[in-house]
Amino acid sequence: MRAAVAKALGKHKAMSARTVLEGAGPATPIAMAGDRLLSWGCEQHNCGAHNWALLVAADGSRPELCYHNEAMQPVTRWLIDGEASARMLPEGCPSGDARPA
Repeated sequence: MRAAVAKALGKHKAMSARTVLEGAGPATPIAMAGDRLLSWGCEQHNCGAHNWALLVAADGSRPELCYHNEAMQPVTRWLIDGEASARMLPEGCPSGDARPA
């Protein structure tokens, strides 16, 4: 999982791999989203404004990281291989209860 997060983040400095993997805030159970695993987490006491999700194939390939922070523009970013994607979600990152766009 660490390698998948590092690959998705690349040199992007908006957040750290440690935040995604070891954040102290709430998280949903890992769920299936199509053919990939989805893991969602958020900042303690600030989930609506600051959350993230990782989509990855079962073998660790094709990692995509969603990062939602209301203090930034754009508010929600998708990082794929360290590069920002054009994919946008106004409501934040998908959790195990919602499917990614």
